Amino acid sequence: THPAFSVYQTSTQSNITGNATFATINLGSELYDHGGDVSGTTFTAPVTGAYLLTAEFALGGVVSGHSSGFAYFKTSNRDWKGGHTNPFAVVGASEVSVGGYIHVDMDAGDTAYMQVYVAGGTQVIDIAAGIGNRFGGHLIG
Repeated sequence: THPAFSVYQTSTQSNITGNATFATINLGSELYDHGGDVSGTTFTAPVTGAYLLTAEFALGGVVSGHSSGFAYFKTSNRDWKGGHTNPFAVVGASEVSVGGYIHVDMDAGDTAYMQVYVAGGTQVIDIAAGIGNRFGGHLIG
């Protein structure tokens, strides 16, 4: 079997960050989970190898004081700041998109989940429910 998964946000999380706090994203529904390796918000690697993890989240409630924001890939071995995208690419009037992709080394039993971080203002950032707010990955070698 070739482990692969994609999960998305099914309920809105309100006022989760904005004041330099890390907030875990509560992903509630699976598009697919080949291997049954996702439980709640967490992926557990079934075999040792290199994995490609991807994520994208639209953050609402952003105001002019918010100065930075990133998606963080949290794994058993280390934390990875989302990259390879402009972390604050504007997608709407008070909404920004954060995300990226990362190649990670995982041992069998290691876990991965997503957090977001926004700084420079008050804790007013929301993540709305929707299939566009997602976390996925697959074994690449």
